[in-house]
Amino acid sequence: MTLTEIIKKLQGGDISSAELVDIYLGRIKEKDNDISSFLSINEKNAKMQAKHADEQMDVKNSNPLHGIPYALKDNILARDLPATA
Repeated sequence: MTLTEIIKKLQGGDISSAELVDIYLGRIKEKDNDISSFLSINEKNAKMQAKHADEQMDVKNSNPLHGIPYALKDNILARDLPATA
């Protein structure tokens, strides 16, 4: 799916942020041993943030990316995550 399709499904209630996170984490587990694209994966926090996003989905939110999982490049400093910067 494209990002636009995912946003429509998320906003329409056809998929939840928690489901998206599970899909992406599954894909990472399936492929990352071969390509080593992730330095670390914060699965617990990703699931917690997805749950929070789903709880906030009923609230009027002007951010079209609300609830969309993303990967943070390891050259950006983030609390409690390893970085290569």
